[in-house]
Amino acid sequence: DNPNGLSSRSDNAYTISTKIAPPGKIDYELGYQIMKAENAGVNGSGNVLNAFKDDTGVSAVASGNRNTVYGSVFYHFDKSTEVYLAADHQTLTGNYMVATAHGYKDQNEVGVGVRLRF
Repeated sequence: DNPNGLSSRSDNAYTISTKIAPPGKIDYELGYQIMKAENAGVNGSGNVLNAFKDDTGVSAVASGNRNTVYGSVFYHFDKSTEVYLAADHQTLTGNYMVATAHGYKDQNEVGVGVRLRF
C-alpha cells in the first residue's frame, strides 16, 4: 500500500514467450511482456518504483503500462559454445516512466554475445 493516504497500488503482469528450435544449429526465441501498474508510487524524478520497493517517502502516484517485445537468435557451435543476437522494444503508456528510458516513451536495445557453458 502507498503511504500518506495515496490510492492503493495494483499491479498485473502478463508474459507470453516461445522458443523455436528447428533441426540444426540455430534457434529463435520470441516474447511479449506487459507490466500494468495502477497508482504506483513514483520517486522524485517521476519514475515508477518497482512493485516491492520501499515507498515510504512517496508523495505521488502514476498509472500505465510497460510493454516489451523481445527476441533472440542463437547459433550453437557445440554443446558448450554459442553466440547470440538479442533485441527488444519497450513502450511506456500513461504516466509510467522508468529511469532507463531517460524520459522517452519508447526504447530499443540490441545485444550480441558469446555464451560458454562448463
